Amino acid sequence: MAATRNRELTRTRSSALPWRGAGAERMGAVRRGPWRVGAGRMRAARRSSTLAAVLAVVAAVCLLWLPARADAILYDRLDPEQNGTLTVSLVDDGMGVEGAELSLYRVADISSDAHFTLADDFAAYPVNLTGLDASEWRAAAQTLSAYAARDGIVPAATVSTNAEGAASFGTVSAGLYLVVANPVEVGNVVYTAETTLISVPGLNDDGTWSYEVVADAKFSTEPAPTDIVVRKVWADDDDAASDRPQSVTVQLVGDGLVVDEVTLSSANGWQHEFKGLDGSVTWQIVEKDVPEGYTVSVDREGATFTVTNTIQTPPNEEKPPAEKLPQTGLLWWPVLPLLLCGAGLMLFGWYRRRAHRGRS
Repeated sequence: MAATRNRELTRTRSSALPWRGAGAERMGAVRRGPWRVGAGRMRAARRSSTLAAVLAVVAAVCLLWLPARADAILYDRLDPEQNGTLTVSLVDDGMGVEGAELSLYRVADISSDAHFTLADDFAAYPVNLTGLDASEWRAAAQTLSAYAARDGIVPAATVSTNAEGAASFGTVSAGLYLVVANPVEVGNVVYTAETTLISVPGLNDDGTWSYEVVADAKFSTEPAPTDIVVRKVWADDDDAASDRPQSVTVQLVGDGLVVDEVTLSSANGWQHEFKGLDGSVTWQIVEKDVPEGYTVSVDREGATFTVTNTIQTPPNEEKPPAEKLPQTGLLWWPVLPLLLCGAGLMLFGWYRRRAHRGRS
């Protein structure tokens, strides 16, 4: 993600003026007794203690505010009405993979502060797009892809990669896009591109938005499994709300067709294995009816599909996301903590100069 800019504040210490130096006695200054010097030092110590307490409070305020909202400084608002372009590349060791068919689905709208909302054919699916980390984004892509296959959603565009391995979808509106690829065989190697979600516009390393998005697709050359395992996971604080159902039904989808379904429950350890499948078919798992109050994600690792139901958090109790998307348009918030920090440093400098004069 993006680099932060630190503002270095420097403090210079004023040199002692000539009449405060060793020649002060020669200019008629009266030398103070040791009791006066000691009292001055005690007052300076008290002032230093007070100042230290003030600066500690200011520093605490700054430290509490800065990490929580640092991303607000880094990014500008994007324009959700501006169109962009999208190109996806499939390259293996510098060589383009030609002939891979990529299908494009627009799954979500994007707001000016980079939040996604499922839209159109995908609006009703209980899939979360907020505060996801990399693995959770991958699971969201696999989940939406399985829904699209089972429900026969027509892609917005289908393009094949050229000799350089690039598939250009041309001009697209701002939003979140799902890219699904069919396996392609090139030189006795079968390439299966990973299903992925891509945002248009995309975020550059310097925190600016790019409306000309070029994405590299990850891929696998491993043969498709013929035995797959599906397991059920609950993310609901150990059923703290007592809303967890006794069972759920999952569907085995092959090339877009539901070919089998099974009920998962505590009786079978919330797990099932499908055996003897056709390795030439693209197999996916869909939860038939997601329990009310839960979202669903299906993550595939090798031959294992993990179906996770997460209890939905009320808006006023949202937990901090694992990886926040850029929050934008909030550039005024740093003014108060920065002013406090600046005032504290000025006060510190003033006390130091005053203490120095008192000791001279």
